[in-house]
Amino acid sequence: MKFSQLPVGVILLVATAASAQAATSISGVVNVTANAGIGASTATNSNTASFTGAPATLSTSASATAVSGVDTSTASGAVTATWTSADNGAVDFTNYGWSLNPNAAALTANGALWGPPDWSYTFTATSAGTFAMSYAVTHTGNPFGLWGWNIGWSGAGGGQTLPGSAAYTPDTSGIFTRSIAAGQTYTIDLANNANVSEAAGFATVSNVSGVYNWSINGASAPEPATWAVTLVGLFGLGGALRRRRVYPAR
Repeated sequence: MKFSQLPVGVILLVATAASAQAATSISGVVNVTANAGIGASTATNSNTASFTGAPATLSTSASATAVSGVDTSTASGAVTATWTSADNGAVDFTNYGWSLNPNAAALTANGALWGPPDWSYTFTATSAGTFAMSYAVTHTGNPFGLWGWNIGWSGAGGGQTLPGSAAYTPDTSGIFTRSIAAGQTYTIDLANNANVSEAAGFATVSNVSGVYNWSINGASAPEPATWAVTLVGLFGLGGALRRRRVYPAR
């Protein structure tokens, strides 16, 4: 029997297994809160962007400047978060830091980037698997007071503090992983606690940036459409075998 004589159903028997979505998106948030102070003058600026349900690209920034005469203190930062799906995404933090210029002898300048988490994502796992996040943090200028983004995790195992054992510098890289269970809801967040206070005459420009890539990996399983194609192929094969005739040798 030639392959061309097979019913269409037999040809459709070759089906590939597809990876089912490992997570259902619930919400995502980005936030930047900048705090600056010099002498008795203070300034705060905070901006947020968010989604509920289907993932969307989020971006925001904040800058706060305190002024006392000719002396200034500015704190600022920016974040962009992308979701390629409910299972994958990236967070890019840019120039979190300060520019301090306290010239007067009686003034102290302050800069801080603390507040609510700078990024968070809440999802429900659709199958058992693993959440994985790689991170790389680098700085420019004087590293004193700069921090990486601490990882918060609502599930078993808890989060991770950065820069960890790296004293007096935020520069670090690594991979954070946690197990997930089917049907459970999790929140992962990133929070920066950079802060500094400098005496008069100490001018500095310092920044820290970080790239965090994450993925949610569940068990692979054939999707319903794949099962349907496979069943059609099996029925077609059975029909072909029943119709096949055996002719006696001549």
